[in-house]
Amino acid sequence: MLIGLHFKKKREAKGLSQKDVAQMIRSDFQESLLWDFESGDDNDIDGWLIGDFKKYCTTIDIKPEEFADIPITDLAILPLSALVKARREQKKLSTEELAERIGYFPLVVEALESGRADSEICIDALRSIGTELDIPFRLILEKI
Repeated sequence: MLIGLHFKKKREAKGLSQKDVAQMIRSDFQESLLWDFESGDDNDIDGWLIGDFKKYCTTIDIKPEEFADIPITDLAILPLSALVKARREQKKLSTEELAERIGYFPLVVEALESGRADSEICIDALRSIGTELDIPFRLILEKI
């Protein structure tokens, strides 16, 4: 499950709407930020204030450190090449955009997604791709 979807389930289990939670975070917190994150765009939390994230977690009874350990189980069963491609597409990134974000040529992303990682990609590129796509590095290492 994607991280934002996990948080959404926790919020719904408490019977809270996104509007309720936004108001609990702070009076001028934009409900659309919750919608983006809970709809599966896990990167959308990157711009949140730390205090807002802590209040969000407190409101739905999640410890902030759980955020880093929630598995993306629906994707975890995929081989590495399919996992990277699926996460890149979920984030609506082209191979060129992802490559630019991680500081590598698009050929690196293409090699990984086509299963040629062993002979063409360094560990640093794997770590950068995982960070950009919100894939835990330990999950990537399990799949190499």
